[in-house]
Amino acid sequence: MKARFLYMLPLLALFSSCKVDFSPNAAWKEVPVVYCVLDQDDDTTFVRVQKGYLGEDNLHSYSDIFDSINYPQGSIKVQILRYPAHRVGGRLVPTGASPVVLDFEYALLDKEEGDFATPQPVYLRRTKGELDTSSVYQLLVLKSNGDTLASATTTLISGEDVPFYLLKPTKLNFLPTHKCDFKWKALSNARLYQPMVRFYYDELEPIPNTDSMRVVATKFVDVNCSRVANTNNSPQLVVSLLESTFLLDIQNALKDNPAPKGFHDTSDVYLFACTEDLNAYLNTTDRDVSSTQDRQTYSNIQGGRGVFAARRIHLMVSIPDDDAVGSTRLHAQLKALNVGF
Repeated sequence: MKARFLYMLPLLALFSSCKVDFSPNAAWKEVPVVYCVLDQDDDTTFVRVQKGYLGEDNLHSYSDIFDSINYPQGSIKVQILRYPAHRVGGRLVPTGASPVVLDFEYALLDKEEGDFATPQPVYLRRTKGELDTSSVYQLLVLKSNGDTLASATTTLISGEDVPFYLLKPTKLNFLPTHKCDFKWKALSNARLYQPMVRFYYDELEPIPNTDSMRVVATKFVDVNCSRVANTNNSPQLVVSLLESTFLLDIQNALKDNPAPKGFHDTSDVYLFACTEDLNAYLNTTDRDVSSTQDRQTYSNIQGGRGVFAARRIHLMVSIPDDDAVGSTRLHAQLKALNVGF
């Protein structure tokens, strides 16, 4: 994840003959940039910590220097404190009992080439089974002397577990309106949702000296639905997926793959959800917003920048195609795409 800081200094010319010498760079101040998203279904939780920086040259000239953006190993410590909590007015509040301390380990992970130096240091811990929805979580980034460098708190998203409570549809059917409506029960502490349909297919090859085909590999195409924010705390939500969007996404994903393909008679529907803090952060970093617009990047990190929040990305149910028997209407639509079916 990338964090960009834009510092603007207004210039007020009091007299045309006045000459003012100034530096656009303020005195150095340590500003940690911290990212962590909790998901109780994940095997491992990662915390990314780097330095905020400001220099006189092009800022991209600093981002690919490892020491310019990263804290030296051993110079900071990362912990998550799990506080027992109870509900007060619908909110989780710590009970005052001592927290469970989860210590994170330093590791170097490779990443794709880009603006920032690689490998990237992260702090990680296997947290499967350690995160429960009845607790409040505090992230701490500590200096070597024990002082707090940065901190933040969050709670997890709770509610129905896998499979999530999908009210409709019971099958992937785009008739009669040429759209499919996905309706589900709201999850506690979730603000932003996005369903996704995972469409499966088999890559095939001829069996020598026969008229039959065999499966070489099973693959899939993910089709994202629109996002919806539960701003009114509705108990149920709904998002529509247009048939034309579904077919176009599959066509675009498979147009460069000429291999013969076979159908699966079921698709998986995933429900992604995140808390208000992550929703606010995504809204302020949306790439669809013009770069010429003035905006503030959201942060809930005390003492720094970034975000500490929660999400769910593993909630899934399987549903059959529109009739899942023989040659379906949906299969006929897919064949018409001319991508190998």
